[in-house]
Amino acid sequence: MEEKKLTEKESLELITRMINQTKKESAIGSGNVFLVWGYLCAFMSLSVVAMTFITRNGGWGWLYLVLPLLGFTVAGIVSGRMNRKYKAPGTYQSKSISAVWGCLSGIFASYAVFCLLSWGQPHVWTGMFLLGLLLPGIGTYCSGTILKEWSLQLCGLI
Repeated sequence: MEEKKLTEKESLELITRMINQTKKESAIGSGNVFLVWGYLCAFMSLSVVAMTFITRNGGWGWLYLVLPLLGFTVAGIVSGRMNRKYKAPGTYQSKSISAVWGCLSGIFASYAVFCLLSWGQPHVWTGMFLLGLLLPGIGTYCSGTILKEWSLQLCGLI
């Protein structure tokens, strides 16, 4: 595979385009999908913990199955609007953050399948409470590290 030699003008133009793309991705509203998932995870985890505590019934863990359906639906709508507004290829930052959240989603989904296979044992869902509280924090911290945003790192640690 041959590499094309860029002229000075083409090189500057490429750098300018990448800087502008990063600015667009960092614009106000670009973190809406991130916020949607954060709010949904926090709301769902707190709701399940509260209902389990109040009723002393671990069956409320089944509500976690609604999270991916609701989350992907709402996030798809929000990201679809953003993609129509900013039609451009992803940057290294956006791809890295997507990979982190994809990995954490895979862990969450794997444990959900394990819980489903342990059909009659509601105590198995206790691990889902832990994951529901820890994984969003880990993802937020990693996203803050990639974006070099100390406030996201701090929120992830909290």
